[in-house]
Amino acid sequence: MYSKAITVGSSSVVLTRNLTSCNRNRNQCATPSHRCRLVSGPVAFKSRPSNFFKCDAKKRAEKSSLAAFVWAGAEAENLDIDYDEMEGVDIIIEVHETAEKVGEELCKLVAKAAKKGISKRAAFTLAIPGGSVAKALAPLQTYEGIEWDKVHLFFVNERCPEQKNFKLALETFVTAVGIPLDQVYTVTGTDKSPEEEAQIYEERLLSLPAEVMKRDATGLPRFDMVLIGMGADGHVGSIYPNSKEATSEESFILGVSNPDKKSITFSLPLMNAAETVIIAATGQSKAPVVKSALEDFSIPPGSLPGGMVDPTDGVLVWLLDEAAGSLLEEEDEEEEEEEEMGKEREEGEETSSSLK
Repeated sequence: MYSKAITVGSSSVVLTRNLTSCNRNRNQCATPSHRCRLVSGPVAFKSRPSNFFKCDAKKRAEKSSLAAFVWAGAEAENLDIDYDEMEGVDIIIEVHETAEKVGEELCKLVAKAAKKGISKRAAFTLAIPGGSVAKALAPLQTYEGIEWDKVHLFFVNERCPEQKNFKLALETFVTAVGIPLDQVYTVTGTDKSPEEEAQIYEERLLSLPAEVMKRDATGLPRFDMVLIGMGADGHVGSIYPNSKEATSEESFILGVSNPDKKSITFSLPLMNAAETVIIAATGQSKAPVVKSALEDFSIPPGSLPGGMVDPTDGVLVWLLDEAAGSLLEEEDEEEEEEEEMGKEREEGEETSSSLK
């Protein structure tokens, strides 16, 4: 992988390309463990410094480069980034100064997607987790121009029977913005088993009409946007490393019974069917797993659920603060040092040869 950290104005920008050693398009790759993230065509961008690439976009296009992308900024708006104009981009990596900045960008992306979805078909389907990601959505209360009565809200995972994420969402933004409660889908809150709750939740999901919930080519529900938080161990939703749920394709919604808690969760195929998936990760404790998810393609399937989030026909956005993305930058610094040392050795050898 090549990861280059640069600065544009007051924005810290990370360019990431060649996210795998596999030399085939991900749709042609026969090795699932590669989790290939390659896209044919030029790297797309809206704004860049003159030295952003060693060769320009036209030359890259002529070479039909395989690449994955992109950037980010402590203040992404300074870069005038418009993802809608980036044809062919399937991975976007934004690295912001702080967790608060990550939250601000998250709200902007949700608001923009909601307005877009509602303008197109009078509906917007959103799935959210709990925890810090849900709390970061509080500023949505201040956004204008969103028809919240047309939003359908689901939960990527939910505790049974506590309805923990549902209650947090109500407190954080749902009640304030006025999403109708019959369009906020949670578990029953009764003594039903996680498996029973998962079946009921899946039935509710599948009961939505096509004008509300889109479907992909295989019949999977296709959310407009799915937000995901990732734990320091790499878990997403209630899918934990090396669990049976990490490789399950039996159902859209899975029941999870762990000794300390019971829950339901979206399956990875359901997450990956979404039009846009956003993984938000902040804090130094997330840095190693972020690095592994983006760079380590030797990890066995199921051992790092966060690295298995890869939309089938959509866009994956990583929102990181500088702490969570710090190891990506450190690797680049090491690579640059190695390159410089290599050049110095070569120059030394050439000088020695000329003196003989």
